[in-house]
Amino acid sequence: MKTCQEITIFSGQKRYSVAFKRCVVREIENRVLSEAMARRKYKIEGHSTIARWLLKYSLYPHLGVPKDKNMQNTKTLLDYIEENKQLQKQVERLETKVLCLDTLIEVAEEHYGEKIRKNFDAKRLKK
Repeated sequence: MKTCQEITIFSGQKRYSVAFKRCVVREIENRVLSEAMARRKYKIEGHSTIARWLLKYSLYPHLGVPKDKNMQNTKTLLDYIEENKQLQKQVERLETKVLCLDTLIEVAEEHYGEKIRKNFDAKRLKK
């Protein structure tokens, strides 16, 4: 991955182009760098500068960004997508299980001629 460039010094302050800001944000989102590592690598002085860039230029601001240096306990968008697929499969299996159990109960009720299900809508008797 190429490194981000384009820093302009204007009136004693560093000015960063939008392309540079987006490049830094992309590196952080792709887990190439953490905020602290990007700040050191590109000599960005303000501690909240990158955080503001992330809010403004991030493609996925709701997912958050890693704050730790080693970034081991963070999830990427792909991790969330994979987790979502697994949860959808689990929901499908559970829906199938519920359908099978409902069918089993209906067959048992027909076979034995008695109601097996509890009536959850009935009011409780007061003692």
